[in-house]
Amino acid sequence: MGWGLFRSSQAHWFEVYVSLDQTVHAIEVLAETGDVQLELDPRQTTHLNVKVIKSLIREFDSFCGSHNLSLPSNNAIPAHLVGEPEEVAKSSVDYFRRWAARLFAIQDVLKLLQGEKADLSLLDACLTALESNASGIESFSHDTDFLFKGVYACPQHHPLNVSLKEIFSEKVSGETHDFFFLAGLPDRKLLVDHVVESSDCIQLDVPEWLPGDCDEQRAAIDLRMEDLDKEIAGHIATLKAYWRDAELKEALANIAVLRWFVDYSSQVTTRQKVCHVTGWTTASGPSVIRKTLEKAGIHALTRYPTPSVTATAPVTVLQSWWGKPFQIFATMPGQPGKGEINPYVILPFVVPLLFGFMFPDLGHGFVLALLGFVLSFRWPQLRFLVPCGIAAMLFGIAFGEVFGLEGWIPVIWFSPLHEPVRIIVISLVLGSGLILMGLVFAAIEAAWQKRLLKWFMVDGAVLFLYISALVTLFFPQAFPLIILTVVWYMIGSLVIHRDEGVAALPGIIGRILHSSYELVVNSLSFIRLGAFALAHMTMSSAVFSMANLIESSTGHYLVLVMGHLLVIGVEALLVFVQTTRLILFEFFIRFLRADGRVFTPLTPPVKKPKI
Repeated sequence: MGWGLFRSSQAHWFEVYVSLDQTVHAIEVLAETGDVQLELDPRQTTHLNVKVIKSLIREFDSFCGSHNLSLPSNNAIPAHLVGEPEEVAKSSVDYFRRWAARLFAIQDVLKLLQGEKADLSLLDACLTALESNASGIESFSHDTDFLFKGVYACPQHHPLNVSLKEIFSEKVSGETHDFFFLAGLPDRKLLVDHVVESSDCIQLDVPEWLPGDCDEQRAAIDLRMEDLDKEIAGHIATLKAYWRDAELKEALANIAVLRWFVDYSSQVTTRQKVCHVTGWTTASGPSVIRKTLEKAGIHALTRYPTPSVTATAPVTVLQSWWGKPFQIFATMPGQPGKGEINPYVILPFVVPLLFGFMFPDLGHGFVLALLGFVLSFRWPQLRFLVPCGIAAMLFGIAFGEVFGLEGWIPVIWFSPLHEPVRIIVISLVLGSGLILMGLVFAAIEAAWQKRLLKWFMVDGAVLFLYISALVTLFFPQAFPLIILTVVWYMIGSLVIHRDEGVAALPGIIGRILHSSYELVVNSLSFIRLGAFALAHMTMSSAVFSMANLIESSTGHYLVLVMGHLLVIGVEALLVFVQTTRLILFEFFIRFLRADGRVFTPLTPPVKKPKI
């Protein structure tokens, strides 16, 4: 079986053309195979939904009206609509929206540039009015904590006549505008803004780059104006090119044709003598489906065509009896895609290992397994508590702990309370092993996806860097291996980014530092394994301590029972959360992209027994 056990296989798209009177029987036969998932082909011709097209056209008209878009006359008329009318209408409207978004973005930039040019023109007129007294205007580019400053331009036919108390004001007259230099305490700025807003005045933006010398100021403004003219001309040319966009013309032509179509054609129908059954199958070829149907006396045409470009093929994962209880962990991040490791295979071993290590108690594990078994009849998703409880019992036996007490059974391995450093070290070893497994799985996926060489040049170096770092912890003389793997990473990355040359070096260094830091943090995250094992023993001891404070025997045992149930409930929930976090963010993140969807076979009808 080999690595195939860990692989998620992709289903095939199939089509079956069967006579109408045999359709129901054919679908029932296909369902009984367990290899078929029905799905409508988006390319299949059906009754035309005129309401959908009308809705899309109204959406198009509303969008144009709300944005005051005046569209050019369009002479490009398509010879025919490629695809279903509803899909053509949707794609045309969607493209127009994307085109309009890009248009608005360019227009916004153009308005900003034109506004800056207008401000600089007024600023230049202000400098001309100041003549040789312009020195110091650059200080008006920003306010301070104790003083606000501003330069305001007012048309001469609408002067700023309002008296501003406690505001320093100086006026300079130009050819068309009067320029006011205002300064005052920060709390007076709202008053100035209110006065300016009620007039035709505007505040000039004094740029930070404006020099202090008068002559240099004029030269800097002229230079910036030239740059703005070039940028504005470039954006205007871009706008003209956008209006000449060929895809825009095609989209507008499609919308025009569809508008005419829905006005004059109320409905389009097709008469078929056969039924077109489509979907996904795990059968190896069309002959398998054909032979299955022929055995049932059904004559049909079967083929495996290329699916629609918008279709995502589902994948099949191992649905074993030992893997199903852990589907809750596998489905959280999404489903594995084509060429990805099947997490269902490894989870039945990893989840109980982590859970049991953090919840080591023979008595508590037994109660948890019993609860999981009983509750699974009502809530099947809780079946994972049974193997997790059994794992907790095994670790409880290894650590010699029963209901938080030591001494009832012999310690087979060691006692975490007496050797806390040892359990922390073992936690790090378990975590490092799990991270290494994730990195190896990433290598296997790279081989399946025909990109092993690229993986070896960069990600392979990260794998061996991690191994070298772990070896160096125990054998410091292996430190040169770390240097070699870093050189390996640098060379591999430079080869991959050879088009960028030396400019790619900062990004490469940043990525290896990030990968190293991430691996260190991920490894340290597994310290929580030992920490929760110690916390479990501490909480159990606290229950006995509280029970011993009660003189009444009834109260004593009541506190013991309620306390242990509370410990089991709270800690089981916490350990479940921590196990999920370690699985998702320290293990799955190494190899699982989760960009697929699971194959869901058609369920055959339940046949009632004959009475």
